Amino acid sequence: MSSVATGADLSPRESVTALVRGVPVQVACTAWCATDHTANNLVGIEDVTHETKDIAVSTPDGLGGTEDVMIARLSQYPFLRHGETGPVLVLDSTGSGECAELTKTEARAHLDQYRAHLDAIEALVDLLP
Repeated sequence: MSSVATGADLSPRESVTALVRGVPVQVACTAWCATDHTANNLVGIEDVTHETKDIAVSTPDGLGGTEDVMIARLSQYPFLRHGETGPVLVLDSTGSGECAELTKTEARAHLDQYRAHLDAIEALVDLLP
């Protein structure tokens, strides 16, 4: 999985073409967006989304394999008629497909919890012979 550069530019980068009901529509696209806006024929302009590529942690699954957890990406629906149009952090903590949408403040609060959890795991590892 790839990552987003720290301090990613959230301002519009360029005008790109999205297909809305088969009609090419010019939309401003952010510098961090990895979406192919021409890949899908959208139902309406409100379906235009800007998203980064997913990042994830690969963890042992107990069966000799691995599974991705803590799957995260930035996402923005700039043309929503109701609701938040700014970017949010989309987080699938278990890899189940169930996602939370977090503001920067909410995401930072969770990061503090994750750091504390990693510190606790490290303390357990240090107890191993």
